[in-house]
Amino acid sequence: MVVPAHVVRDHQTTTQLLWNQQAGFLMSGMRRDGWSGSAAEFVWQVLWGLLGAPFQFKESRTWSVVAQLEQGRATTFVRDNDPFQFIEPLDGEIYLSFGPARKWNGREFEPTSARPPKEANAASGVDYSNVNGWSSRINLLNQGDQRFEYTLDLIDGKSVIIADRSDSRRPTLDVVTPDGAKVAIIAVDERFRRVSATEYEVLMRGPSGQRQ
Repeated sequence: MVVPAHVVRDHQTTTQLLWNQQAGFLMSGMRRDGWSGSAAEFVWQVLWGLLGAPFQFKESRTWSVVAQLEQGRATTFVRDNDPFQFIEPLDGEIYLSFGPARKWNGREFEPTSARPPKEANAASGVDYSNVNGWSSRINLLNQGDQRFEYTLDLIDGKSVIIADRSDSRRPTLDVVTPDGAKVAIIAVDERFRRVSATEYEVLMRGPSGQRQ
């Protein structure tokens, strides 16, 4: 008798914080790896892992989370099946940095006919401070400190970004808004998790209901 096993593991990939005096944007990339097979195969993989071999997942799906900080609120949007991309301000709008031109419309990045030249912002790299009023930081969950806080002094009040890796396998990213409310942006469980066959299908399809 073959005993089935279904395993998933989540990861945060990259983060970027972009802000000026009026608003802030927090981009978080996510990946979920999945494996299904027999329990015996799973045990064999784990044993090989003890010898240094990487676990061979069978499929993955990616998505990203956008948090918009504006008017004293933090609003999150999930971009399912849409992997992390860096963002940049150009001519007063927010664009994805690479690929076809896509502009933030307040809920998602929508295709647009063209975007201004990069010289409109003149920032080099993705870490910079006060370039035409804009600043950017990346990899908030990969700093030297286990808990990293960054205060944004926005026109509507101070917001605090809290990137916490105190538990190395359960990183969290939160925003404390000017009124003191704490808004969870991502909370990731990076451990192996055994799930049922039904749970596995739901987790690997995601909100869109489609495999990648």
